[in-house]
Amino acid sequence: MQVDKTTLADINIFSTATTHADEDVSIFQYLNMCRTNDGAHELQLLLQKPLSNLQTIIETQQTLQAIQQVLPQWPATITNGTI
Repeated sequence: MQVDKTTLADINIFSTATTHADEDVSIFQYLNMCRTNDGAHELQLLLQKPLSNLQTIIETQQTLQAIQQVLPQWPATITNGTI
């Protein structure tokens, strides 16, 4: 899928709307649960340029599933951006 600036604005990925109270928060703000600035930046890049290859999407899903399995073992706080 190709996404341009107009599309990002139309579906409120990053921008905040000032006309409707229920649109004050962007999709990025809802999804961003990153613990580091670098993580938030990577999420932003993924939303700006969605994966376009089925194999890449499947590999990404498998990686996220593997991370989910060990997530309870990760520290609750990150002090210097590393684990």
